[in-house]
Amino acid sequence: MAIIRQKKEQAYSIGGGPFIDVFPSPIITTRAPGTGDKAEIGQTWINTSTNSVYVLTSISAGAATWSTSPASGATTLNSLIVTTTADIGTNATVGGTLDVTGATTLVDLSVSGSIAIGGAGQIDLTTSAAQGDAIVLGATAGGVDITAGGAFDVDITSAGGVNIISNEDAANAIFIEADGGTSETINIHSDQGTGVESINLESDVGGITFTSGLASADAINVEATAGGFDVDAALQINIASSQNAADAVRINASAGGIDIDAAGAAGEDINIANAAGSIVLTAGESVADSVKIESTAGGIDILASGAAAGEDIDIIATGSSVNINSTENVATSVVISSTNGGIDITASSAEDIDISGTGGVNVSSTEDSAGAVTLLTNGGTSETLVLTNTQGTGAAAIDVNATAGGVAVDAAGAVSLDAAAASNFTVTGAGIDLTLDSAAGRVVVNGEEAAANAITLLSAAGGIDADAALQINVASSQAAADAIRIDASNAAGGIDVDDGGGGMTFDSAAGISLDAAAASNFSVSGAGIDLDFASAAGRVIVTAGEDAADAIYLHANAGTSEKIRLHADQGTAVDSVELESDVGGITLLSGLAGDGVSATATSGSVVVTAGEAVLDAIQLTTTNAAGGVQVTTGALAATTGLHLVQGAATAAVQVGAGAPSHNSPKGTLYLRTDGSSTSTRAYIATDAVGTWTNLTTAA
Repeated sequence: MAIIRQKKEQAYSIGGGPFIDVFPSPIITTRAPGTGDKAEIGQTWINTSTNSVYVLTSISAGAATWSTSPASGATTLNSLIVTTTADIGTNATVGGTLDVTGATTLVDLSVSGSIAIGGAGQIDLTTSAAQGDAIVLGATAGGVDITAGGAFDVDITSAGGVNIISNEDAANAIFIEADGGTSETINIHSDQGTGVESINLESDVGGITFTSGLASADAINVEATAGGFDVDAALQINIASSQNAADAVRINASAGGIDIDAAGAAGEDINIANAAGSIVLTAGESVADSVKIESTAGGIDILASGAAAGEDIDIIATGSSVNINSTENVATSVVISSTNGGIDITASSAEDIDISGTGGVNVSSTEDSAGAVTLLTNGGTSETLVLTNTQGTGAAAIDVNATAGGVAVDAAGAVSLDAAAASNFTVTGAGIDLTLDSAAGRVVVNGEEAAANAITLLSAAGGIDADAALQINVASSQAAADAIRIDASNAAGGIDVDDGGGGMTFDSAAGISLDAAAASNFSVSGAGIDLDFASAAGRVIVTAGEDAADAIYLHANAGTSEKIRLHADQGTAVDSVELESDVGGITLLSGLAGDGVSATATSGSVVVTAGEAVLDAIQLTTTNAAGGVQVTTGALAATTGLHLVQGAATAAVQVGAGAPSHNSPKGTLYLRTDGSSTSTRAYIATDAVGTWTNLTTAA
């Protein structure tokens, strides 16, 4: 609770004079004063719990300002400003800012705010204490800045070591920066160290990165003026350059050679790879083995595994020969193989290509394609391709044999097979065909013998197919009803006529009769494929002679959107569509819940007429015990409602809300759906011009 003691204290003067002001006695309590504690200016406040003394120095905008002064022993100051000379004893604590511009002695001073030590003289922090932390500049929560103005240096000198340690877990935990101009340098210099670690950059668990922003070939220099340069690593050593130049990474021995050695096990190879450019090995020495690739224990592979078309492996000797030689005594001593493409052997000028052997010469191909083995001449009009057997006398001296396929002989001119003895052209085996084909001309089979079977097409076990890209014409000039006859004479044989999709057309100058002695069908299949029966100028009559239910059956069974429709386009008579039963009835059945059977006339009337003189000549019946009969008409008018006509007289039954006032035939009964009393439930029209009288009903 705030203390307010602003009323002045007064006392009697000696001799009975007027009252005099008395300086207020100190406020003694166990807490520090606040801005709400108010008294006369100069009022003292003693906090006995901390041995602190406060003086009220001002009251501004209703807030009191209490100032404190140091006491003996441990003292806590909100702030301290020294402008001339001060001697601060031990154990002083400044909770705010320490600003010193005069001569000041600071002993065991703790400052939680900022420290400003100024003036034109030298600042000398010196101690004779022989201990590791004789002078400590520390900030328990903030940073420590050491700044020298002008062109003066900041020197840190020690007869012992100089340790710069940061415990911050962040980037730039220790940051050494020069930001004075383009001539600035940062120099880490060991004057007398002779060990290999006289300057040591070490990271226990992380890496070391050298980064330079200089756009120069020597942006980062590692130089040993007298000794060597070792780069050792437990893992990979990567040398990478992002420069877009032919010599982006360069290893140069200006006086000696270059050795690249790997002591790895099998599979731990020396790989030289270029992802986007080429690899060039060049030697300028004029000797037989100027460039030598040798494997003293294993083989040598030359691969272009990622090459595109045209990016070949070329072995070129501009003025000398190319020799491929093997001393291994095996059938595949020299192998020239292409696993995916072809092999070309070309000799220029008039020199031949000779393939010879003291054994056989085999030309084979495993390619599954036409032209797997091709012998081709393309030198001029006098060229020939000759297969010659010089000494063979057997029937198969030249044997053209296709063990699984056929033999094709093509010629731009004629092909002549001449034999001096009886000959045959026979194929054998089930499913082995014999084809006579003329690509652009005719195939003429000519039998000169005068016999009934001068030309015989005979299939002893199978059928005969006649296929053509154009029409197949079967014509007869015989004047007979069966001039062309297709006959399947076997008792179990049928006739099957199929087309590929163009349809079938049967035209006759007379009638067409399709007769069958057994049950038959005429159907089409497929979505949207219609079956039409049409008579252009006559009738379409469907007649059934069987005395049975479903004698004529129209059936749709495709889906919920299907309909059966009887439609007369142009008929104007009342019976343009007529359902007629001479002696039986007509039944309309529907399994649909709701409007199962609907009769609609979009512009005319719906007329139901019965000619029988009985009470139920026209009958509306609902068989469900909870079902009713509903008659729906338009809005109330003289023509709406349920009209009852007897001769020339007519009246109606109508239903609506509110009292009636519309025109209706005289005698019309009106049932009011919102009537709530005995005189508002029913009305009767007393004329045809909107006069109604209410009917009194029982309560």
